[in-house]
Amino acid sequence: MWRAGGGATFAKSQALENKPMPDMNEDSAEISAQPPAVNFDSFGLPELMLATLAREGLVSPTPIQEMSIPLLLEGRDLIGLAQTGTGKTAAFLLPLMTHLGYSAAVRAGQPPKALILAPTRELANQIEQNVSKLSADLNIRHLAVFGGARYDAQIRGLRRGVDIVVATPGRLEDLMDRGAFDPSGITHFVLDEADHMLDLGFYPPIKRIAGSLPRKRQTMLFSATMPPEIETLAKQFLTDPAQVKAPQTGITADKVTQRVTLMAESDKRDRLCDILNEQDTGQSLIFVRTKRRADALAKFMAVRGFAVDALHGDMRQTLRQKVLRNFRSGQLRALIATDVAARGIDVAGLSHVINFDLTDTPESYVHRIGRTGRAGLGGLAISFCAPDERNKLGAIIAAVGPRVELFELDGTPVTDFKPGGGASRGRHRPPQGARGRNDRGRSSRDDRRDDRPAGGRGRPASKPANGDRRQARPTGGGRPEGGSSPNRDSRPNRDARPNRDSSFKGRDDQARPVRGGKPSFSDKPARSGKPSFGNKPARSGKPSFGDKPARSGKP
Repeated sequence: MWRAGGGATFAKSQALENKPMPDMNEDSAEISAQPPAVNFDSFGLPELMLATLAREGLVSPTPIQEMSIPLLLEGRDLIGLAQTGTGKTAAFLLPLMTHLGYSAAVRAGQPPKALILAPTRELANQIEQNVSKLSADLNIRHLAVFGGARYDAQIRGLRRGVDIVVATPGRLEDLMDRGAFDPSGITHFVLDEADHMLDLGFYPPIKRIAGSLPRKRQTMLFSATMPPEIETLAKQFLTDPAQVKAPQTGITADKVTQRVTLMAESDKRDRLCDILNEQDTGQSLIFVRTKRRADALAKFMAVRGFAVDALHGDMRQTLRQKVLRNFRSGQLRALIATDVAARGIDVAGLSHVINFDLTDTPESYVHRIGRTGRAGLGGLAISFCAPDERNKLGAIIAAVGPRVELFELDGTPVTDFKPGGGASRGRHRPPQGARGRNDRGRSSRDDRRDDRPAGGRGRPASKPANGDRRQARPTGGGRPEGGSSPNRDSRPNRDARPNRDSSFKGRDDQARPVRGGKPSFSDKPARSGKPSFGNKPARSGKPSFGDKPARSGKP
């Protein structure tokens, strides 16, 4: 019988009963798309789950769901290759919850049965929200554990008993070290966004976590790309996996209009303001390279009067969730995020994705622009390319193809783009005499040292002798170019003072020559011929204290 909320049960699907388990000795093969299913009814899912899907508006499966769900319902391990926004979350959640529905619910003190690993807390939170929607009428409890949240609440949730745990690798390892998470009951293991987890350096934690799980389990690995590291990961953790690859026709890059504007780094902020001021610009997701640039750009845009905010990994979890709520509710016009923080952001109806900074890899570029092409919908992706980013743009064009439209800052189309740079590569050094204070700070330290005049700050290129250091300072009228004090020329020249021997170079333990014929400090005679302190006589001829006579002749 199948588990349901409120004590209701449903008979097991006849389609599931008649499907034999595959031979585990068969070689792993890549499965192509099967004939398209009319709706989810053809998968043999329980009736209560079909009703939930209909209520959520999910009627026709996406290509990755068509290929994955039948194999996962059979209990096979699976490698799924699909881009962001293709419906892969439901592709593994529906079979997983179907299997859990045929087993007893987890009670307090019992270990969970399903573990889903995600690279970021945003993605983990998004997956748990999807679990909550799909299990609204089911007797399936779930919990998300990730960094930035309190340990005690997560530990209490695990002790109460949950069926599905959605976790980030770092926090899950902490809970395992504390003895709060028991991996002995896991029967279903999911690695979502596996390529991104490897990019973040999570391979060692994943290996330790997978090694602690029971060997008898179903493992599912979903990734956007298939680098050699993913193949190694699959060989270690999956048993005879089937491999499916969703076609990219009609998704992400194909449905997104891609435009790149070549400009200087200093022009990016003003161009971003122009785009957000356009009438057809709705909510936008703006990508930057670092956390510091996200904060700086958010402050700049806020001063310009735009309702924007930043999202990155250094923010507290409560603040991150507040920013996401404001963005999803429409209170924010744009969200400025890094690549790591943007994983898991799923906002319907994004009109623009703006790459303020280009990505290092074409794969990350496809992930970014896929935010505005969810499930085959169209969108607009605008990228800014500074001179030092031309090589990155060349790699993106080589991967994506002729879909990328190139323009100059004034709107002129670019037809002869060269990734190497050409005449516009890098920054140009302005002619001498035209450099301002800001330009001076951009040059190297050696250039600054060589360009300084003799009277500037710091030591000149030719170092004078010790005795001539003060003579190197300017004594003419007016302020020197190096920035010395304007009143210095009115002061008396120290070297011109009388009785000054500037040529002394002796050590401290040597006798210093007499200045102007005066004796040294140690040979200085007593003042006005008076005796030294030790030989000083009693004041006014009075006797010493011990010989003082009695007062007024009193005895």
